[in-house]
Amino acid sequence: MRRLAAAAALLLAGCAGGGGDAAPVHQADAPTTAAATGACGLQPLRFTAEKWQASQAPAPSPGGVMWEQEFNFSNPNPVPVRLPALVVELDLSGADGHFFKSARTTFRPAADEVVPAGGDQRRFAHAWLGTGSSPTTDSLFGKGAATVGGAECPVLIERIADRPVPDHVQALVSCDPQQVAAPC
Repeated sequence: MRRLAAAAALLLAGCAGGGGDAAPVHQADAPTTAAATGACGLQPLRFTAEKWQASQAPAPSPGGVMWEQEFNFSNPNPVPVRLPALVVELDLSGADGHFFKSARTTFRPAADEVVPAGGDQRRFAHAWLGTGSSPTTDSLFGKGAATVGGAECPVLIERIADRPVPDHVQALVSCDPQQVAAPC
């Protein structure tokens, strides 16, 4: 009887997601809503993003094309939120439109990393690519922070993974114009 009870408990634990072979659920996979609150009762930042487009910013040196993607972050909270470095995992396509590699980049440095309380901030992801190449965003990684009553509180960003940048993304070729000597 004990064996039967133990087997049933193992089966139920596996069905409830307690098994180790289930795919992990990441913040980017689970959409957040304005009603969801995190630590200190803060709501996630929301954002909209435009399509990648050729940038007017000059390339760091001759060759290649600068690309940018505009993001508009909205802060629904009554306190300002710091939004430091964000990392973008890219899929790059050639002139024929076929995927040819993955890469990573960051956002252009901002004069002020703070999204004001109840306000918005525009930020730009940027990439320096070889002529004929174009980017699409695969994943975003980053998190915000705010000070509430003297306590440091993490602030989620909807649809952005709130975990550290995975090793496989860190290992990708960088297309950040501030980090490379030639276009991707």
